[in-house]
This record gives sequence, structure tokens and C-alpha cells, in this order.
Amino acid sequence: MIKPLSPPRWSTALVILCSCLHWPAMAQAGALPSFPLLNTTFEGQPLGPIGTGAPGQPVSVDSVIAATVVEQTFPALRGVNRALEIDHDATSIAGFAVFEFPGDAEPGDGNVVVEVALFQPIGARFLLYIRENNGAAADWGSLSIAESGNLNWSDSVTASANLGTYNDGETLDLALNFDLDARTVEIIVDGVLVRPASPTYGGPLGIGSVRLGIDRSTTGPTYVDNLRVTYYPPITLFSDGFETPP
Repeated sequence: MIKPLSPPRWSTALVILCSCLHWPAMAQAGALPSFPLLNTTFEGQPLGPIGTGAPGQPVSVDSVIAATVVEQTFPALRGVNRALEIDHDATSIAGFAVFEFPGDAEPGDGNVVVEVALFQPIGARFLLYIRENNGAAADWGSLSIAESGNLNWSDSVTASANLGTYNDGETLDLALNFDLDARTVEIIVDGVLVRPASPTYGGPLGIGSVRLGIDRSTTGPTYVDNLRVTYYPPITLFSDGFETPP
């Protein structure tokens, strides 16, 4: 399983409000509301090339890659059994399996948290892109693992930022927390904050797709499991309930 995340960052006012409540009152109030946009462990998918369009499946798979549901023959991933193997042919362009959200959802406010587990038995150029629904104009973020092992991040604000080094045969638990109101992203790798909240895409589009891909001339496949996207809508801290007088 993916390691639990720290709660998404909310406003200072909410933190102060919660600190004034005793624990029983906080429990009675309930947890912060959240809505799963995507939750696929690939356990319910048949073995072989993954289909498209059904729940837990991508909406499209580029022809230059093979996206295959396989039985795990390695213990590194923490899923129960099956995973998605992404491999590349001999062409010179990158390819992606594109996952979108039900109803063409594209949140533009609140928080969106993207979680995924990755495993590479041998160096591969894995790509994880966050974009809008039905398009790729909004560069909310692009994460790549170079064959050298470097984890790199870029977005519409940052050209390139190194997040650390990956060793073949390790499992990476990645989590990206997007604050859509502040237009920032923070990145957590294996439970460690490796990139504090930093500016990202500032345009009018929201987050509507996760693109799992692999670059050209890669030497090996990448295995992906436990892909989850959760939406935390904005919180209304106070409403007086009074109607506007005529």
C-alpha cells in the first residue's frame, strides 16, 4: 500500500479553528470531505493489453507503447497481485496511457492529490504528466525518471528540478499535492517531502488527466500500481445564513 499522506494544506484560519476544538468536537464534525476521481489497483482488469474507456482503464494508449496488465513476479510493489507494465517500441517519440476522470471532471479549485507506486527492474525513462481533461496544454507538472536514476520535475513555471535519485529494483511511492487555489504543488517521495509547495501552472484550466508514459529508446519497462487521484473541494469556514434583504 502507498504510505499515508499528511493532510492537504488548508488555510491558516482552518488550522486555528481546529486547534480551538476539543477532540470529541472534531470527531463529531467529521473528516474533511473528499471525492475519489480515480482509484485503480489493476486487480479487476484481465491479464494482457489493458482495455480503454472502462472504469480503471485509460481513455487511450499511444501505439508506440505497450500497456499490459501482468501478474506481479516481484515482491517490491505493495499491491495485492496485478500491476500495469509500460514498455516502449523502437520509435523515437514518447508514448502515454492517458487516464481521465468520470464525467470529464476537471477540478479548478480545492486540492487534488495524485498517488502512484512505481517499480523499475532496470533503467527506464518513465514519465508521469499531469494535464487538463482531453488535452495537454496545461502543464501542471511533468515527472521523469532518467536512465541514470535522476528524478526530475518540471512544470509551466520550473524548467527542471532534481528530486533525488532512483535505484533499480526499488519501489517509489509518489504523491503530488496540488493546491488549485494557490496554484502550487508539493511532492512527496516515500513519505518524505522532497519539494515544498512551489508555484506551478497558473492558467484557467484545471486538472483532468494523469498520463503514464515511457520515453523513446528506453532499456526496460516500468511497472505501475495503486494509481489514485483524490479531490478535496474548498472548505467554507463561515456562513451566516442570512438572506439578502430586498
